[in-house]
Amino acid sequence: MIAAVEDQNAPAWKALGKLKKPFLFLAGKRDENQGSEANQKRLTEHIPGAKGQPHERFDAGHFIQEDIGETLATKMTRFLTDNPLP
Repeated sequence: MIAAVEDQNAPAWKALGKLKKPFLFLAGKRDENQGSEANQKRLTEHIPGAKGQPHERFDAGHFIQEDIGETLATKMTRFLTDNPLP
């Protein structure tokens, strides 16, 4: 739903604009909606917790875990290790 902000998503979009917890954008380049470069930029510029994180887009589709599962797991493990919850 965050790929297409409309009235029904406005409250969620507003809340994301205040999210200071670490946020990482990982998506497949072949996912024409969620994985677009424009969507990555829109999200990472809007969400404060995205600043300084190693966002990436991969040669994968919408279900990137099926295309690059090991790589995705490595990236997520690193993200969680680098950003422990209090």
